[in-house]
Amino acid sequence: MQKLVRGFLARRRLQHYIQQEQESSALLIQTRWRGYYTRKKYMANHVAQSKTSLIAQSLWRRHVCQQLKKEMKERDIAARVLGNYYRIHMLYRMKRLGWKPENQGMKQITEMNKNKKNENKIEKEKLNDNEQQELQEQQKDQKCDNSEQQQQSDRCVVSVPLSQKQAVEIVKATIQDKDIADKAEKLINNKKYDVSSYIVTASYVANEATQKTIQEKKENEKKEKEKKQKGKKDKTKGKKEKMKEKEKKDIEQEEEQYDKDHFQPQQQQNQQQQELNQSQSLSQFQSQLINISPEHLPISQFPFTLPLSPESLQMQIQPYIQLRYPSSSSFAQKTNESTTPSSIVYKMPFVYQQSEIGFYSNQ
Repeated sequence: MQKLVRGFLARRRLQHYIQQEQESSALLIQTRWRGYYTRKKYMANHVAQSKTSLIAQSLWRRHVCQQLKKEMKERDIAARVLGNYYRIHMLYRMKRLGWKPENQGMKQITEMNKNKKNENKIEKEKLNDNEQQELQEQQKDQKCDNSEQQQQSDRCVVSVPLSQKQAVEIVKATIQDKDIADKAEKLINNKKYDVSSYIVTASYVANEATQKTIQEKKENEKKEKEKKQKGKKDKTKGKKEKMKEKEKKDIEQEEEQYDKDHFQPQQQQNQQQQELNQSQSLSQFQSQLINISPEHLPISQFPFTLPLSPESLQMQIQPYIQLRYPSSSSFAQKTNESTTPSSIVYKMPFVYQQSEIGFYSNQ
């Protein structure tokens, strides 16, 4: 009876603690889940220390583990999205409380990773095996099959005294590449092996030929690299020269624009002023000459002597013209072209109109 009573009382107290926890969990859920689980652990230890009965301890731990299992089912979806870190952390916390979960998901992940690694290793091994098989087949094709002893040995050894032609034939039969076989033939003919004195091996000659081909390839690659580098240097030089020419052109254009912006307006202003001064001086001189005419002025005010023949008029007007415009000496040449008096009467006004001075008649 005492045990039943103790168990009943322990269950009543458990219900009381569960109600308290449900009321406080509303606040705890708002915090981080790490703190949530540490709080549960602390409560479990506290109850285990405060309660002397083993029934209360076992029931409390069972309740905590059941609640954690339920939450794990809800958290699995988030763990799939966010990764396995949260799942591993929760499992670690649950293990510390005494629950031993079945890590089926983690086992599957580790097995998948192991399988992938094994598959990669198997593929690499297969590739290596295939390459080795191909190399072995090539070597077997290169070996001689003249006799059973030669098939057992790796090299094609000829211990019988032979001539150069026979040695060349054996080498060509063993070597499949035409380039290497030709080079081997040249080596035999140039060095002139004494076949009767020592053993001739086709593999030795083939090795020498292959070494020479490798050296030639390396030399050709070096030459190509040097050509490419020279071409690049030439291109860079050409680019630099073009850049210098462009810079010179840009500088010249800038100077021209600067001259246009600064010096040309001043030159235009100076030219305009000169033209204005010339026009003013011409108008003044014209106004002076307009008043000099026999029709409008009396004889006493007329500066020239009478009678007005063409020669006398030219002689009297020329000094005035040279003083005012010394470059207009062509006017005297134009008046000498016509000699008859009739032509002079009609051309004199016309000549005055076309001249630089601006003479014209008032007829």
